[in-house]
Amino acid sequence: AETAPLAPSAESLDVIQMRCPDQVDVPAFYDAAAAGGLVFGPSLRWLAQAWRGTDEALARLAAPAGLDVRDHPGLIDACLQVAALLLPLDEPPGTLYLPLGIDALQADDPPLRLPAFVHAHLRPVDPTGASPSRRADVELLDESGEVQVRLTGVTLAPAPRVAVAAERPAALRRTPWGERIPP
Repeated sequence: AETAPLAPSAESLDVIQMRCPDQVDVPAFYDAAAAGGLVFGPSLRWLAQAWRGTDEALARLAAPAGLDVRDHPGLIDACLQVAALLLPLDEPPGTLYLPLGIDALQADDPPLRLPAFVHAHLRPVDPTGASPSRRADVELLDESGEVQVRLTGVTLAPAPRVAVAAERPAALRRTPWGERIPP
């Protein structure tokens, strides 16, 4: 099946930036994710700057040095990280949302153009309140605002809380390990 070409973004980066006035502390974002159990290694830390507005976020990406950005999974992960910026700020500490699904992904054929930006827009929450999941649409844009990748219907859901070591029951049996000297 053929896919339709990517429709251009309806707005310029300047207009989106005006609606996202709140600067996000990117290192604090990564620290909070780590505190919740999700540690982003150096090859997945693409957010250079980020801003938040009402139900939307914008980030400027900077790929870690030495990576082939077009084929690296960090590119899509960076898009998902910007969607995560849209999650409620009043969640209990340690709440971790994980990507559960993407309805559709469209990508432009030409090579990725840098610098790149990610714009994420939160979809309305389930009015019944039955689902704690959040859904967003995400676009990877070049510096002129042209869409390079579009993720539609990104679903983020809270992960079950994993007990920390102090809350786990004691081991039933311990295996002593030691150095064995060969005969």
